[in-house]
Amino acid sequence: LRGRFYWLKDSVEGLQRAQDNFQKAIELDPSYARAYRWLGVTYALLGSYGLMPIAKSHPLGRDAALKALKLDESLAEAHRSLAAITADYYWDWPEVERHYARALALDPNDVTTLSLYAFHLAYTGRATEAVPIAEQACRLDPVSPNARTTLGSVLQLARRYDDGLRQFEEAMELDANFALAHALIGMAYSNKGMPDRGVAAVQRARELDGARPDLVAFQGYILARAGRKDE
Repeated sequence: LRGRFYWLKDSVEGLQRAQDNFQKAIELDPSYARAYRWLGVTYALLGSYGLMPIAKSHPLGRDAALKALKLDESLAEAHRSLAAITADYYWDWPEVERHYARALALDPNDVTTLSLYAFHLAYTGRATEAVPIAEQACRLDPVSPNARTTLGSVLQLARRYDDGLRQFEEAMELDANFALAHALIGMAYSNKGMPDRGVAAVQRARELDGARPDLVAFQGYILARAGRKDE
């Protein structure tokens, strides 16, 4: 429970503290499937956030998720983790679909699974199909900043820029220190032709969680769109 608490903070420090707690849980009970599942997705994010080489983090994450499924094949969360890790690093799309389908069959109202699956669909060219799934996640948990940012991202990819921006703003209202929401607001402003507001928003994201490679990448893109190509 402590690991999940820190993991949901979606910050560099939070992930590091989450990893420590999940590993302690496994030490206390090596047969505890959920601890392996959470450790797996934590490894993956440590790689995505630049705290571990991705060629190390994602295989470790995959191994942990497979260990969880070996202990309990009916664990929807483990199928979800394996789907997300496979999509992020291995690009085996049939395998990704198989594990998301299994996760949703086991737990059709899991907000995180719905959000991740919607994100996957949108980023593989199926944004229109993804929108109602992301909306369902927000209906199930209307105070989740993560669900809001996912819906906003899906709407942006569907070229519904104003609708997406509103979702990012709602996410920021739920958590004013949610760095990703600030960065995505910056992207939305950039897409709408408002470069100065885009630069200011992504700068705030960097101030909140500056070590994340994805935020650095957002900043580079937004600065370029603003004509500040040297920066």
